[in-house]
Amino acid sequence: MKMNKIIFFALLISGLANAAPFAQVEIYSNASTQVSIEGAHPRTIDSKGELLQGDSVVTGPGQTAKITFSDLSEVWVNPESKLTLEKYSDIPKNRLNNMFLEKGLARALVTKLKDDKIQFQLKTRAATMGVRGTDFVAETEPSGKTSLYTLDGAVAFGRTPQDLLSDRSSRVIRRNKQSDMAPGQVLPSVGTKFDPKKLINRLQVSSPHMAKSIAQDQEKRKTVRKQEALAHSKDWTPPPPTRKAKRKK
Repeated sequence: MKMNKIIFFALLISGLANAAPFAQVEIYSNASTQVSIEGAHPRTIDSKGELLQGDSVVTGPGQTAKITFSDLSEVWVNPESKLTLEKYSDIPKNRLNNMFLEKGLARALVTKLKDDKIQFQLKTRAATMGVRGTDFVAETEPSGKTSLYTLDGAVAFGRTPQDLLSDRSSRVIRRNKQSDMAPGQVLPSVGTKFDPKKLINRLQVSSPHMAKSIAQDQEKRKTVRKQEALAHSKDWTPPPPTRKAKRKK
């Protein structure tokens, strides 16, 4: 009887944890319709609301959703997209955030933590992206092909979460590099340079709020890099001149 009570309370606590909101969502919409939330607790959200584990954010034409997690990471969901919040934990030494992009496009701005483990994973039908702290855009097509655009930091890119653990089954796509992966591919394509301004201009048409956010963050990083380069140049001192050895007569 005592054991049954322990199991009951364990299941109750687990259920309450799954039902507890862990993220806030803010809606930017050019349309009058509400954003649909699918899952165990289906509902609609007009302007702001809370999200639960297992919720799927489904945006329609002209709708953009900005999700802010308890660790201050952000995920922007483009119009006509579907993103599922599969699993989340902000417990120290056990932090994780797993999501699934079923269709469309999403931008993830992930807070960097001290732990060196991959803590944030975004999956599609063809690929998995894992990061510790970075800024990237992921897009999945109806065919299943997934495109990754790294705006800052680096993203591990492979087929499955397990593939991200090995350099042989994944690639690291760094800042200002783009890569693709289609269903059936063993490895994503080699990262190639892309112009972030062109990506921002494309998003300006579908999601001006997301495009503005990316542009502002890019400008902030540019300023920081200039300041760091200036500080490095002030600290730098030229090495003393080397003396030429005298030739013996």
